[in-house]
Amino acid sequence: MGMSLDMDCTNGYGPETITINNLNPGIYRYRVNHYNWDGKGTVSQPLLDSGGQVTLYTTDFQKQFLIGLNGYVDVSSHHCFSMLLCVFLITK
Repeated sequence: MGMSLDMDCTNGYGPETITINNLNPGIYRYRVNHYNWDGKGTVSQPLLDSGGQVTLYTTDFQKQFLIGLNGYVDVSSHHCFSMLLCVFLITK
């Protein structure tokens, strides 16, 4: 598997993009972290209120995930989606 950070916006609102190639079979989870979270409270409210979005592009479709609406928050991370990649080999 190969992954690259194509664009990393560290002083604004993005976008940030990654490219993943040659996935192996397995479960992949994508989440967004709030790196400035001060640890107070049970969740990062600024992350929930950010209006951020994640778009998954594949060769067949694209799907948008909205921070705070799609997925779930676990303290300082927003879990956007999980993806199960299977490879089937059919023989005679």
